[in-house]
Amino acid sequence: MEPKTHATLLNTLTEYDRKQSKKQGYSIYALTHYCKALNNVQRYVTAGHDLRDAIITCFLGKLADKFLKSVNLQLMTDNEAKFGLDNKLTELTELTTEDDEIEDEDGF
Repeated sequence: MEPKTHATLLNTLTEYDRKQSKKQGYSIYALTHYCKALNNVQRYVTAGHDLRDAIITCFLGKLADKFLKSVNLQLMTDNEAKFGLDNKLTELTELTTEDDEIEDEDGF
């Protein structure tokens, strides 16, 4: 993934989390989960998958649409929002390398 694209997605993610943090029932752990999912998007793209498919696989609802919009990709269709992608992406466990395991231990 291009550094500019990653920065755009990270900015979108932190802005979304900031707005959510003002709502009742907000989880203080949400940002950690969002960052892990964004890391998974990066791993999918590095493995050769389409950015749009990676975002739809790793995120749901409004946040997925915010990501797609921020990088000028087509928003999820109603069918994708309900059932996910027609062609599911490979499980990340099958894409794991030793480098990924080291990064996960460090929290990145």
